[in-house]
Amino acid sequence: VLQCIDDQFMRLDTPKVDVILLVGGFNASPYLVSRITERFRDYTKHIISPPSPGGAVVIGAVHYGWNPSVICSRVSRYSYGVQMGSAYDPSNPLHQKHRNRREWDPRSNAYRLNHLFDTFLTLGEEVPVGHRITTRYYPVYTSQSQVAFQMYQSDKKALFVDDSGVQPLGEPTLIDLPSGSRGADVSLVFGGTEIRLEVTPLGCDKATHSQTVSFKTQSKSALSPDTLAEADGEAETEAEPAQQW
Repeated sequence: VLQCIDDQFMRLDTPKVDVILLVGGFNASPYLVSRITERFRDYTKHIISPPSPGGAVVIGAVHYGWNPSVICSRVSRYSYGVQMGSAYDPSNPLHQKHRNRREWDPRSNAYRLNHLFDTFLTLGEEVPVGHRITTRYYPVYTSQSQVAFQMYQSDKKALFVDDSGVQPLGEPTLIDLPSGSRGADVSLVFGGTEIRLEVTPLGCDKATHSQTVSFKTQSKSALSPDTLAEADGEAETEAEPAQQW
């Protein structure tokens, strides 16, 4: 437990905090409370130990069930994002650094990076309840009629979805692209206890696909390179040459 608290301090931009609040089962152990107080008394102004740790969890759950607005924001314990692909660019220093991760794509006759972690929300970032973050994606191939999106979470800075500490959330969302639509807006909406993924194909007025997962949900799903998408800005320039493939 002491090591976990040390790890939390390592992630902070400052060596001290105003308050350390002990909750749940940890607070029920007088020995652990004394060890934490002894170890971290120089790192905080106050170490607060509520009188009824077990009851605090129940009371909090009742308050939230009665009035969800009691949670107005949360500090993210993880980084959240989706998997995307990208054309390998040897002039990009980041791509060059990870050139061993590139894969040859015979359909485009070029190298690609197919397992990139495209970050929506960063570990430690405060996000208001109901906050929406949206990124536009484009299919890799002009002949591509479907696009799949998979949510991921990571307990550290991640570049690839198969990096250590990265875990999938929920199941892949597979959408059929409407005729004439060459992309989709993907939104992550952060609630009090849940994350909702919404996909809106370009040209549609509202989301056609939605999936909600709790912050603890995990899966073991993986995306096929044939259903990957590229992010707005980089992919838009890739979409036109794709007509030549």
